[in-house]
Amino acid sequence: MNKTILILGIIFLLFEASINQSAGMNVEKKSIRITNEDNTLYVGGNGPGNYTKIQDAINNASDGDTVFVYDESSPYFENIIINKSIFLIGENKYSTIIDGEETGGHVIRIVVNQVHLSGFTIQNCGGIPNDAEVCISSNNNEIYNNIITCIPHHGETGLWLYHSSGNLIFENTIEHHHYGIWLENSLNNNLSYNNILDMWSYAIILGDSKDNIIFNNIICNNSGGIYLRDSCNNEISRNLIGWNYRGIILMDQESFSSDNNIIKNIFKNNGKIDASFSMNRGAINNNFWDKNFWNKPLNFAKMIIGSRQLFYFPGIPFHFPGMWIVIPWVTFDWHPAKEPYDI
Repeated sequence: MNKTILILGIIFLLFEASINQSAGMNVEKKSIRITNEDNTLYVGGNGPGNYTKIQDAINNASDGDTVFVYDESSPYFENIIINKSIFLIGENKYSTIIDGEETGGHVIRIVVNQVHLSGFTIQNCGGIPNDAEVCISSNNNEIYNNIITCIPHHGETGLWLYHSSGNLIFENTIEHHHYGIWLENSLNNNLSYNNILDMWSYAIILGDSKDNIIFNNIICNNSGGIYLRDSCNNEISRNLIGWNYRGIILMDQESFSSDNNIIKNIFKNNGKIDASFSMNRGAINNNFWDKNFWNKPLNFAKMIIGSRQLFYFPGIPFHFPGMWIVIPWVTFDWHPAKEPYDI
Protein backbone atom coordinates (compact mmCIF):
# COMPACT_ATOMS: atom_id res chain seq x y z
CA MET A 1 0.00 0.00 0.00
CA ASN A 2 2.88 2.39 0.80
CA LYS A 3 4.36 1.73 -2.66
CA THR A 4 1.01 2.51 -4.26
CA ILE A 5 0.80 5.82 -2.39
CA LEU A 6 4.39 6.64 -3.42
CA ILE A 7 3.72 5.98 -7.11
CA LEU A 8 0.48 7.96 -7.10
CA GLY A 9 2.32 10.83 -5.42
CA ILE A 10 4.99 10.82 -8.13
CA ILE A 11 2.35 10.82 -10.87
CA PHE A 12 0.52 13.71 -9.20
CA LEU A 13 3.72 15.75 -9.03
CA LEU A 14 4.51 15.02 -12.68
CA PHE A 15 1.12 16.29 -13.76
CA GLU A 16 1.39 19.33 -11.49
CA ALA A 17 4.76 20.19 -13.04
CA SER A 18 3.39 19.59 -16.53
CA ILE A 19 0.49 21.95 -15.96
CA ASN A 20 2.69 24.65 -14.42
CA GLN A 21 5.25 24.55 -17.23
CA SER A 22 2.56 24.78 -19.88
CA ALA A 23 0.81 27.78 -18.35
CA GLY A 24 0.61 30.73 -20.69
CA MET A 25 1.45 28.80 -23.87
CA ASN A 26 -0.96 28.48 -26.76
CA VAL A 27 -1.05 24.72 -26.79
CA GLU A 28 -3.86 22.35 -25.96
CA LYS A 29 -2.56 19.70 -23.60
CA LYS A 30 -4.38 16.40 -23.40
CA SER A 31 -3.44 14.04 -20.61
CA ILE A 32 -4.22 10.49 -19.63
CA ARG A 33 -6.16 10.00 -16.40
CA ILE A 34 -5.68 7.28 -13.82
CA THR A 35 -8.96 5.69 -12.81
CA ASN A 36 -7.82 2.88 -10.52
CA GLU A 37 -5.30 2.85 -7.68
CA ASP A 38 -4.37 -0.79 -8.34
CA ASN A 39 -3.29 -0.52 -11.99
CA THR A 40 0.46 -0.01 -11.45
CA LEU A 41 2.86 -2.63 -12.83
CA TYR A 42 6.40 -2.72 -11.44
CA VAL A 43 9.63 -3.55 -13.26
CA GLY A 44 12.88 -4.38 -11.47
CA GLY A 45 13.40 -4.28 -7.74
CA ASN A 46 12.63 -7.26 -5.56
CA GLY A 47 8.89 -7.08 -5.05
CA PRO A 48 6.78 -10.20 -5.57
CA GLY A 49 5.43 -10.36 -9.09
CA ASN A 50 7.65 -7.59 -10.44
CA TYR A 51 8.62 -7.86 -14.09
CA THR A 52 12.22 -8.15 -15.22
CA LYS A 53 11.67 -6.56 -18.65
CA ILE A 54 9.90 -3.31 -19.40
CA GLN A 55 8.38 -4.70 -22.61
CA ASP A 56 6.78 -7.60 -20.70
CA ALA A 57 5.08 -5.15 -18.34
CA ILE A 58 3.84 -3.04 -21.26
CA ASN A 59 2.48 -6.14 -22.99
CA ASN A 60 0.45 -6.96 -19.88
CA ALA A 61 -0.72 -3.40 -19.23
CA SER A 62 -3.98 -1.80 -20.30
CA ASP A 63 -4.73 1.74 -21.41
CA GLY A 64 -4.44 4.11 -18.45
CA ASP A 65 -2.09 1.84 -16.47
CA THR A 66 1.23 2.90 -14.98
CA VAL A 67 4.44 0.97 -15.56
CA PHE A 68 6.93 2.02 -12.87
CA VAL A 69 10.56 1.02 -13.40
CA TYR A 70 12.99 0.71 -10.48
CA ASP A 71 16.63 1.62 -10.92
CA GLU A 72 17.93 -1.36 -8.92
CA SER A 73 17.93 -3.60 -12.01
CA SER A 74 19.21 -0.90 -14.38
CA PRO A 75 20.41 -0.80 -17.11
CA TYR A 76 17.58 -2.39 -19.07
CA PHE A 77 18.94 -3.57 -22.43
CA GLU A 78 15.79 -3.38 -24.52
CA ASN A 79 14.22 -1.92 -27.65
CA ILE A 80 10.70 -1.05 -26.57
CA ILE A 81 7.44 -0.57 -28.45
CA ILE A 82 4.74 1.29 -26.53
CA ASN A 83 1.38 0.32 -27.99
CA LYS A 84 -0.77 1.11 -24.94
CA SER A 85 -1.81 4.53 -23.63
CA ILE A 86 0.18 4.26 -20.41
CA PHE A 87 2.42 6.12 -18.01
CA LEU A 88 5.97 4.76 -18.30
CA ILE A 89 7.87 6.23 -15.36
CA GLY A 90 11.44 5.68 -14.21
CA GLU A 91 12.44 5.89 -10.56
CA ASN A 92 15.37 8.26 -11.21
CA LYS A 93 16.35 9.73 -14.56
CA TYR A 94 20.05 9.53 -13.73
CA SER A 95 20.07 5.88 -12.73
CA THR A 96 17.08 4.27 -14.51
CA ILE A 97 18.63 3.50 -17.90
CA ILE A 98 17.14 2.01 -21.05
CA ASP A 99 19.99 1.06 -23.40
CA GLY A 100 19.54 0.06 -27.04
CA GLU A 101 23.16 -1.16 -27.27
CA GLU A 102 23.50 0.45 -30.73
CA THR A 103 21.82 -2.60 -32.26
CA GLY A 104 19.93 -0.46 -34.79
CA GLY A 105 16.48 1.05 -34.89
CA HIS A 106 14.80 2.96 -32.08
CA VAL A 107 15.27 2.44 -28.34
CA ILE A 108 11.65 3.44 -27.65
CA ARG A 109 8.94 3.61 -30.30
CA ILE A 110 5.57 5.14 -29.41
CA VAL A 111 2.83 4.05 -31.82
CA VAL A 112 -0.30 4.88 -29.81
CA ASN A 113 -1.76 8.18 -28.62
CA GLN A 114 -1.56 9.56 -25.07
CA VAL A 115 1.62 8.09 -23.63
CA HIS A 116 3.50 9.72 -20.75
CA LEU A 117 7.25 8.94 -20.65
CA SER A 118 9.43 10.35 -17.88
CA GLY A 119 12.27 9.65 -15.49
CA PHE A 120 14.75 7.74 -17.68
CA THR A 121 18.14 7.90 -19.28
CA ILE A 122 17.47 6.63 -22.81
CA GLN A 123 20.60 5.86 -24.76
CA ASN A 124 22.45 4.17 -27.62
CA CYS A 125 20.08 3.95 -30.56
CA GLY A 126 21.37 3.02 -34.00
CA GLY A 127 23.39 5.37 -36.16
CA ILE A 128 21.68 5.10 -39.55
CA PRO A 129 19.11 7.63 -40.89
CA ASN A 130 15.81 7.73 -38.97
CA ASP A 131 17.16 5.75 -36.00
CA ALA A 132 16.22 7.51 -32.76
CA GLU A 133 16.29 7.10 -29.01
CA VAL A 134 12.56 7.93 -29.00
CA CYS A 135 10.44 7.72 -32.17
CA ILE A 136 6.87 9.04 -32.04
CA SER A 137 4.36 8.34 -34.81
CA SER A 138 1.25 9.11 -32.76
CA ASN A 139 -0.40 12.10 -31.08
CA ASN A 140 -0.88 13.85 -27.74
CA ASN A 141 2.05 12.32 -25.87
CA GLU A 142 4.21 13.78 -23.07
CA ILE A 143 7.98 13.27 -23.01
CA TYR A 144 9.16 14.84 -19.77
CA ASN A 145 12.29 14.99 -17.61
CA ASN A 146 14.48 12.45 -19.41
CA ILE A 147 18.14 12.31 -20.38
CA ILE A 148 18.48 11.29 -24.02
CA THR A 149 22.08 10.49 -24.85
CA CYS A 150 24.54 8.18 -26.60
CA ILE A 151 28.22 7.56 -27.12
CA PRO A 152 29.18 10.95 -28.61
CA HIS A 153 28.01 11.22 -32.22
CA HIS A 154 27.24 7.50 -32.61
CA GLY A 155 23.46 7.90 -32.36
CA GLU A 156 21.45 9.40 -35.22
CA THR A 157 18.57 11.32 -33.58
CA GLY A 158 17.45 11.98 -30.02
CA LEU A 159 13.71 12.49 -30.64
CA TRP A 160 12.07 11.78 -34.01
CA LEU A 161 8.45 12.86 -34.58
CA TYR A 162 6.88 11.67 -37.82
CA HIS A 163 3.32 12.62 -38.85
CA SER A 164 2.76 13.45 -35.19
CA SER A 165 0.78 16.21 -33.49
CA GLY A 166 -0.16 17.60 -30.11
CA ASN A 167 2.93 16.32 -28.27
CA LEU A 168 4.52 18.07 -25.30
CA ILE A 169 8.31 17.64 -25.16
CA PHE A 170 9.66 19.43 -22.10
CA GLU A 171 12.46 19.50 -19.51
CA ASN A 172 14.58 16.89 -21.28
CA THR A 173 18.34 16.93 -21.79
CA ILE A 174 19.29 15.74 -25.28
CA GLU A 175 22.97 15.43 -26.12
CA HIS A 176 25.71 13.99 -28.35
CA HIS A 177 23.65 12.84 -31.38
CA HIS A 178 23.77 13.86 -35.02
CA TYR A 179 20.36 15.53 -34.59
CA GLY A 180 18.56 16.52 -31.41
CA ILE A 181 14.82 16.79 -32.13
CA TRP A 182 13.54 16.21 -35.67
CA LEU A 183 9.92 16.90 -36.65
CA GLU A 184 8.79 15.71 -40.08
CA ASN A 185 5.24 16.40 -41.33
CA SER A 186 4.24 17.22 -37.77
CA LEU A 187 2.11 19.99 -36.31
CA ASN A 188 0.92 21.57 -33.08
CA ASN A 189 3.79 20.22 -30.98
CA ASN A 190 5.35 22.07 -28.05
CA LEU A 191 9.12 21.83 -27.46
CA SER A 192 9.86 23.74 -24.27
CA TYR A 193 12.46 23.97 -21.48
CA ASN A 194 14.79 21.40 -23.05
CA ASN A 195 18.60 21.45 -23.06
CA ILE A 196 19.85 20.40 -26.50
CA LEU A 197 23.62 20.19 -26.56
CA ASP A 198 26.58 18.94 -28.58
CA MET A 199 24.88 17.82 -31.80
CA TRP A 200 27.03 16.91 -34.77
CA SER A 201 24.42 18.59 -36.98
CA TYR A 202 21.32 20.58 -35.92
CA ALA A 203 19.71 20.69 -32.48
CA ILE A 204 16.17 21.08 -33.87
CA ILE A 205 14.95 20.37 -37.41
CA LEU A 206 11.45 21.06 -38.70
CA GLY A 207 10.66 19.57 -42.10
CA ASP A 208 7.25 20.22 -43.69
CA SER A 209 5.94 21.02 -40.23
CA LYS A 210 3.70 23.82 -39.04
CA ASP A 211 2.07 25.43 -36.01
CA ASN A 212 4.72 24.21 -33.57
CA ILE A 213 6.07 26.05 -30.53
CA ILE A 214 9.80 26.11 -29.72
CA PHE A 215 10.02 27.93 -26.40
CA ASN A 216 12.64 28.55 -23.71
CA ASN A 217 15.14 25.90 -24.80
CA ILE A 218 18.90 26.06 -24.29
CA ILE A 219 20.45 25.24 -27.67
CA CYS A 220 24.22 25.37 -27.31
CA ASN A 221 27.45 23.87 -28.64
CA ASN A 222 25.91 22.32 -31.75
CA SER A 223 26.97 22.46 -35.36
CA GLY A 224 23.62 24.17 -36.00
CA GLY A 225 20.87 25.50 -33.78
CA ILE A 226 17.47 25.41 -35.54
CA TYR A 227 16.79 24.49 -39.18
CA LEU A 228 13.38 24.98 -40.80
CA ARG A 229 12.74 23.40 -44.19
CA ASP A 230 9.43 24.10 -45.95
CA SER A 231 7.82 24.83 -42.58
CA CYS A 232 5.25 27.52 -41.77
CA ASN A 233 3.48 29.25 -38.88
CA ASN A 234 5.89 28.13 -36.19
CA GLU A 235 6.73 30.21 -33.13
CA ILE A 236 10.36 30.29 -31.98
CA SER A 237 10.68 32.39 -28.84
CA ARG A 238 12.81 32.94 -25.75
CA ASN A 239 15.44 30.36 -26.64
CA LEU A 240 19.15 30.69 -25.90
CA ILE A 241 20.87 29.93 -29.20
CA GLY A 242 24.55 30.16 -28.48
CA TRP A 243 28.02 28.81 -29.19
CA ASN A 244 26.80 26.96 -32.28
CA TYR A 245 28.47 27.14 -35.68
CA ARG A 246 25.14 28.38 -37.12
CA GLY A 247 22.15 29.80 -35.26
CA ILE A 248 18.84 29.62 -37.19
CA ILE A 249 18.41 28.78 -40.88
CA LEU A 250 15.07 29.09 -42.73
CA MET A 251 15.17 27.19 -46.00
CA ASP A 252 12.83 26.82 -48.97
CA GLN A 253 13.41 23.52 -50.71
CA GLU A 254 10.34 22.03 -52.39
CA SER A 255 7.87 24.44 -50.80
CA PHE A 256 8.23 27.53 -48.58
CA SER A 257 9.23 28.41 -45.03
CA SER A 258 6.90 31.32 -44.34
CA ASP A 259 4.96 33.11 -41.61
CA ASN A 260 7.25 31.94 -38.82
CA ASN A 261 7.71 34.16 -35.76
CA ILE A 262 11.26 34.40 -34.40
CA ILE A 263 10.92 36.64 -31.36
CA LYS A 264 12.70 37.41 -28.09
CA ASN A 265 15.51 34.88 -28.54
CA ILE A 266 19.10 35.30 -27.42
CA PHE A 267 21.76 34.84 -30.10
CA LYS A 268 25.16 34.54 -28.46
CA ASN A 269 28.62 33.73 -29.85
CA ASN A 270 27.51 31.63 -32.81
CA GLY A 271 30.52 30.99 -34.98
CA LYS A 272 29.64 31.50 -38.64
CA ILE A 273 26.23 33.13 -38.61
CA ASP A 274 23.41 33.88 -36.18
CA ALA A 275 20.55 33.70 -38.68
CA SER A 276 19.96 33.32 -42.41
CA PHE A 277 17.29 32.28 -44.91
CA SER A 278 16.77 31.14 -48.49
CA MET A 279 13.66 31.99 -50.51
CA ASN A 280 12.75 29.67 -53.38
CA ARG A 281 11.37 30.40 -56.86
CA GLY A 282 10.58 34.06 -56.42
CA ALA A 283 8.76 33.66 -53.11
CA ILE A 284 8.34 36.48 -50.61
CA ASN A 285 8.27 34.76 -47.23
CA ASN A 286 6.65 36.70 -44.42
CA ASN A 287 8.83 35.53 -41.57
CA PHE A 288 8.74 37.90 -38.61
CA TRP A 289 11.94 38.66 -36.66
CA ASP A 290 11.44 40.89 -33.64
CA LYS A 291 12.94 41.80 -30.26
CA ASN A 292 15.78 39.27 -30.43
CA PHE A 293 19.07 39.93 -28.61
CA TRP A 294 21.96 39.79 -31.09
CA ASN A 295 25.15 39.30 -29.04
CA LYS A 296 25.20 42.91 -27.81
CA PRO A 297 22.85 45.89 -27.43
CA LEU A 298 21.96 47.45 -30.78
CA ASN A 299 20.63 50.97 -31.32
CA PHE A 300 19.53 50.20 -34.87
CA ALA A 301 17.79 47.44 -36.77
CA LYS A 302 19.54 44.10 -37.15
CA MET A 303 20.08 43.12 -40.79
CA ILE A 304 19.62 39.41 -41.53
CA ILE A 305 21.28 38.37 -44.77
CA GLY A 306 19.91 35.55 -46.89
CA SER A 307 19.20 34.75 -50.52
CA ARG A 308 16.32 34.67 -52.99
CA GLN A 309 15.76 32.92 -56.31
CA LEU A 310 14.61 35.15 -59.17
CA PHE A 311 13.83 34.23 -62.75
CA TYR A 312 16.20 35.87 -65.20
CA PHE A 313 15.09 36.35 -68.81
CA PRO A 314 17.77 38.06 -70.91
CA GLY A 315 15.62 38.71 -74.00
CA ILE A 316 16.90 39.78 -77.41
CA PRO A 317 19.57 39.26 -78.74
CA PHE A 318 19.99 36.33 -76.32
CA HIS A 319 17.69 33.50 -77.34
CA PHE A 320 17.74 31.04 -74.46
CA PRO A 321 14.56 30.70 -72.38
CA GLY A 322 15.85 32.13 -69.12
CA MET A 323 16.84 30.64 -65.81
CA TRP A 324 16.53 30.94 -62.06
CA ILE A 325 19.36 32.84 -60.43
CA VAL A 326 20.20 33.33 -56.76
CA ILE A 327 20.78 36.84 -55.47
CA PRO A 328 21.49 38.20 -51.98
CA TRP A 329 18.43 39.35 -50.02
CA VAL A 330 17.89 40.91 -46.61
CA THR A 331 15.26 41.17 -43.93
CA PHE A 332 15.38 42.95 -40.58
CA ASP A 333 14.73 42.63 -36.89
CA TRP A 334 13.47 46.19 -36.51
CA HIS A 335 13.37 46.17 -32.70
CA PRO A 336 16.41 44.27 -31.39
CA ALA A 337 16.52 43.83 -27.63
CA LYS A 338 18.93 46.00 -25.66
CA GLU A 339 19.68 43.30 -23.11
CA PRO A 340 19.41 39.50 -22.96
CA TYR A 341 16.29 37.86 -21.62
CA ASP A 342 16.16 35.68 -18.53
CA ILE A 343 16.03 32.11 -19.87
